[in-house]
Amino acid sequence: MFWLGCAPALLIVASIWTAPESPRWLVSVGRIEEARRVVHRLHTDDAEAAASLDEMVAAVALLKQQTDAAGTKSGWLDVFWHPDKIVRWMIWRGLAIALFSQLTGTEAVVYFAGDIVQGAGISSMRDTLLAIMAVGLCKLVFLIFASTLFDRIGRRPMLLISSAGLAGSLVVLAAATAGATPRPAMAIGGLCAYMASFSLGFSPLVYVICSELFPLGSRARAMSCALFITRVTAGTISSSFISLREALTPTGAWLLFVPVAVGAFGFVYHFIPETNGLGLEEVHDMFSKIAERKAARRRHAGRGGHADEWGGGMPPAVGGPSPEPSWHDAAPVVEMLSVVPTRSSSRTPTPPLNKTPPGSATSLDAITPKVNGHSAGGDGGGDDSGNGSGSGGGDGG
Repeated sequence: MFWLGCAPALLIVASIWTAPESPRWLVSVGRIEEARRVVHRLHTDDAEAAASLDEMVAAVALLKQQTDAAGTKSGWLDVFWHPDKIVRWMIWRGLAIALFSQLTGTEAVVYFAGDIVQGAGISSMRDTLLAIMAVGLCKLVFLIFASTLFDRIGRRPMLLISSAGLAGSLVVLAAATAGATPRPAMAIGGLCAYMASFSLGFSPLVYVICSELFPLGSRARAMSCALFITRVTAGTISSSFISLREALTPTGAWLLFVPVAVGAFGFVYHFIPETNGLGLEEVHDMFSKIAERKAARRRHAGRGGHADEWGGGMPPAVGGPSPEPSWHDAAPVVEMLSVVPTRSSSRTPTPPLNKTPPGSATSLDAITPKVNGHSAGGDGGGDDSGNGSGSGGGDGG
């Protein structure tokens, strides 16, 4: 039986050789022609591929120019405290998503599904195995279903649906284990609902979101840090769940994870904008615009006006109270979409991840020196790891 576990591992090893290198990494080491070929595999439109490669070459060249000017290279400190405040918040939010993906108790459900089913009243080994197979099948089906929705409805709605479903299914699991009356059907339904909710968002999207939020200079370290956070959190929960269940009862153990799932929903709702279809530079630009609007609201509020959620301001009503904010009158996703740059095949390169150093030129030709002997602006072809799926370079496993 254990030998069967080798089959998926061998399949992964074989598929690695067919996966292309990250186009951004190829550009960063001067392998422009290889990057062009990879991008044309990822983009169906040649003009968009050419614009993407030009954008990427410009960003890599400017990053190299800024690194040389600063005299330092990116290190682990940039992951936890990046000098650019916007980038710092982008990294922290990605790491928080990685934490929430495991903090909601998914490892406890996976590892102790058999105990959960038996505790709900199913005693035979055959029925227990069938119940576990049903839970696994539910997870697989919803993973396949979710993969068709990421680029259609976006990452943010899927994460919100996932966290809300996790909270509800945890309540069902708590109800199934409450009291002395066995409720096997409710327990199996709660397990299936939990795995379905997890598969809709936090299971497949955690590393997609991270790859779209982490900047190029610190991306590899930040991705490894996100993976470390998920594994440490998963190990901690799985090793302590039995003790929690004995100390709090099964019902109390499941209810303990409900506020975490609710907190994940609130975090995504307030702090994670939609990143679908945006490159790394465009995501940074979006976060910058959101920060500017919040700063403008604070400045306006300090002058006695009322700042609404859109970043504008409304003067207080004469002789009456100030109007209520419009935050709850309109979906926050509208604000997020309102600052998303428009992508088109003829777009010009968007501003890079970091601000242009004082005194440096801002034209594309001036800020894109040769990268390892290749001209940054004259390679003609195109590439961008920020293609539609945002998988980019170094999606990180």
